[in-house]
Amino acid sequence: MSTEQNKAIARRFYEEFNNWEAASRLLASDYLAYMAGAPGPRSRDQHEAMVRSVAAAFPDMKLTIHEQIAEADKVLTRVTATGTHKGDFQGIPATGKTFSMEGWSLDRIVDGKIVEHRTIDDVMTMMMQLGVIPAPGQAG
Repeated sequence: MSTEQNKAIARRFYEEFNNWEAASRLLASDYLAYMAGAPGPRSRDQHEAMVRSVAAAFPDMKLTIHEQIAEADKVLTRVTATGTHKGDFQGIPATGKTFSMEGWSLDRIVDGKIVEHRTIDDVMTMMMQLGVIPAPGQAG
């Protein structure tokens, strides 16, 4: 597949984030997700459970793509995620606050399916915006 076709597949995955049925059609059966801070790769089913829990906590979450760079079978995508904390998130009760954080993902695409997803998200900024941890200069 061309790099432009691979970029389109990655783009559709992020655009369909809150619609797992559509997003999952873009994933290979042996898909693995590597996420910063996670104890290892997540299988397709484990990743689905995580995405569904995030979508339940932030039902209005939106991913905005700012840029993509592709080479061979890999696509790097820079996004901003925004949303409102309306449900439990990793044991944190809903705060009603909104967040905006940047993230970077590298997807490897084979035969039109994402087989590997590696992502780094600025969760620290999100936690500060939700009031879960103090912002720099506010501690103490």
